[in-house]
Amino acid sequence: MLRKGKTGDIMALSSRLGTPIAYAALSEIQLNPSAFFTRFGREPASQTNQYLYLYALGRVADKSYREAALQLDFDIKQDNQRATRLLNDETRRYAYRILGVQRMNHNTDDGFNVEAVDWFRNSLDDDFNFEEAEDYVMAAIRFSRWNDVVEAISKMDGETQKSNQWQYWLARAYEQSSDAGKRGLAKRMYQNIAKSNDYYGLLAKDKVGQRFDASRLGGNNLPTVSAADRARVMQNPHFARAFALYNSDASRGYANREWNWAVKQARDNRDDSLIIAAARQAYDMGWLDRAIYAIDNTDSVNSLALSHPMPHQSAVVRYSQSAGIDPAWAYGIMRQESRFVTSARSNVGASGLMQIMPGTAKYIARHLGESYSASRANSGDTNIRYGTWYMGDILGKLNYQPVLATAGYNAGPNNAKRWQPVYGSLAADQYVESIAFPETRNYVKHVMENATVYSSLLGRSQPISQRMGTVPAAF
Repeated sequence: MLRKGKTGDIMALSSRLGTPIAYAALSEIQLNPSAFFTRFGREPASQTNQYLYLYALGRVADKSYREAALQLDFDIKQDNQRATRLLNDETRRYAYRILGVQRMNHNTDDGFNVEAVDWFRNSLDDDFNFEEAEDYVMAAIRFSRWNDVVEAISKMDGETQKSNQWQYWLARAYEQSSDAGKRGLAKRMYQNIAKSNDYYGLLAKDKVGQRFDASRLGGNNLPTVSAADRARVMQNPHFARAFALYNSDASRGYANREWNWAVKQARDNRDDSLIIAAARQAYDMGWLDRAIYAIDNTDSVNSLALSHPMPHQSAVVRYSQSAGIDPAWAYGIMRQESRFVTSARSNVGASGLMQIMPGTAKYIARHLGESYSASRANSGDTNIRYGTWYMGDILGKLNYQPVLATAGYNAGPNNAKRWQPVYGSLAADQYVESIAFPETRNYVKHVMENATVYSSLLGRSQPISQRMGTVPAAF
């Protein structure tokens, strides 16, 4: 609360803690934090003043983390020369925490800097919330500070640490150790994560020399559904309502919500056969996004033909080859952007299978020597042609690096460039994990996972690590 400047909450909680902070004191600091720092050394080192120091530092950091860092460095140097320190250990640690969190909020504008890792390291104690631990680990991953990666993950709650994401990064950290025992542990952790086929599972497979094989999960073969299970789908009130709404003039949103509820009920009842039968029926009628949703929201069902369909295959392959890009990557983008809903439209105006913004469509049409037409740009065939051309265009502008180009497709090429390392190259998984926008960070992971699966389905299998490669320095 002190860091965020939540005045009312600070007053209420400080009172309950037995160290009430008056509104007047907070208001005075809000107006002029510098004046507080000037007199801080002349006042008693009370618990209330410790709180007020952090509040003042937080207000300075809101405007400039750099100015706040200079202030803290000055105060600590002065404090170290005194017989009795004014800043206790807890205050010092949390002051550094304020700097670390603020620094991570400015990565896109100011670039990444290892000082964030150092500030978090100086703030180490047992009281990290998830936001703070995640900021710490992202900074440590970015700069290959593997001991700090271990420290940061240890500050997360036990269940969070068990996720594939953090098990993978813990293994990455142990892999760098000079201790043979830890390197052996890393290998065992990779083998466990590799049982999954998500983004981290695919990365882990590469680490232990395994290969993702779509044929083991059915490949392009649709699952066989019995007549009894097909009948059960329409006897189920939730799925029956979903299909009725889909076939009516009602908003697609109503049908989607009913479908999602039907999938949840079937999943809770562990009725995988019902889910597969419903997903197959949705697939057969072209309701691909709900077929994908059904398979993605089960723990034990694997059917790549349903979860990773390949509509418009001839167009996707033809236009991808014309644009000089991998068709598997094009499918990876398309699946993430629209789930193959031709009429998809985002709240910012992106449209079609490839979710192209009107301004981008005009740019593409101009470079292709065509007149712009909104209806044509949003149509299936033209939208695929425009989207694959734009992917090739971004790829060429971003070092022919697919991870950079994927980030650029979502957040714009300029942001993707800003996130590149200043000096030297960076492993692509480290680049992705430290992308400053959470939406883009997750988007790139999903697209790379999708593309790896599609490459196997298309008979052009490429391991995810090879696909992602290395991110070069910006220039």
